[in-house]
Amino acid sequence: MGSISGGSVDGYKGKSASAIPDERAVVITFLMMRDVNTNIGLLETFVTVFRAGTLTEAARRLGISQPAVSGQLKRLEAGLGMALFERTTAGVMPTRDAVSLMGRVAPHVDALQVSSTSAPADVLSGTVRIGGASDILSLRIVPCLSPLLARGLQLNAIPGQAPDLLENLASGALDLVVSSLRPKDPALAATPWLDEEFVLVGAPSWTATVDQSRLGDDAPAALAHIPLLAYAEDLQIIRRYWLTEFEQRPANTVSLTLPDLRGIREAVLAGAGMSVLPRYVVQRDLDDGSLQLLHAPVYGPLNTLYLVTAAGAPGSDALGMVQARLAEQAGSWVSL
Repeated sequence: MGSISGGSVDGYKGKSASAIPDERAVVITFLMMRDVNTNIGLLETFVTVFRAGTLTEAARRLGISQPAVSGQLKRLEAGLGMALFERTTAGVMPTRDAVSLMGRVAPHVDALQVSSTSAPADVLSGTVRIGGASDILSLRIVPCLSPLLARGLQLNAIPGQAPDLLENLASGALDLVVSSLRPKDPALAATPWLDEEFVLVGAPSWTATVDQSRLGDDAPAALAHIPLLAYAEDLQIIRRYWLTEFEQRPANTVSLTLPDLRGIREAVLAGAGMSVLPRYVVQRDLDDGSLQLLHAPVYGPLNTLYLVTAAGAPGSDALGMVQARLAEQAGSWVSL
């Protein structure tokens, strides 16, 4: 992981942490960026990666994606003007500057975490009933909220389709819904949360069969021989991608219909065909080469997700913490 230069504080531009006087190192670290909350979050990521030894394990502990961890480290390196880790076959190796920085900031980061989790006002109680698609609950929501579970929150995660979940929310059976639909019911309040980015993916064995010379001029024809693996019989996700990117409906054979995006991912990995999936479902597979993009649009189709609650109803402290945690994490994920 290379250094990204550009940090500068009181004449220390380009110098390592070891070149900064000890009594100022921690203060300078926290003042490197304007947003103190963001700064503390970056330092927490740095400490977690240092202790975990790999970006994958650090991402699991933080409840965010591996690309998000990598991006936060790059931002911190840019702010400090130093390289913190070098990639190895086993994970990441801290540089000498990282070791020096770790000794100075880790006690402060740990103290902040202990303070936030031990203060009586922050001890959580009660149950939050949250509904959403099964894949986003499993891959994003539950890992993101795990720190709150450790502090006493009880979470009842209920998978389902957006229309049914919104109806349950309106009836009082749920407290919060992560929905791909913006509700029309005035009794429900929707806040835009994140944009899902959809990508067209297949196994490398299928990529090798695509005529790259035709892909730019007539992508549907270049991809016509690859079977489609769909979430639903109406091909809603795939059809939207085709209409947005190719201005036509897909004519490919549909070899599998399965209302489970993780199941579709497994079928794509096994070489059964191609599918359009949210990037967060397949990002690790793209990173390690298990899957490849069959088409790379300049701007991928997006689908906005909303956090929906009962309008005007006083929420519990636990629900407020859940909403705050999800909103905070959205800044690290950028898009799903």
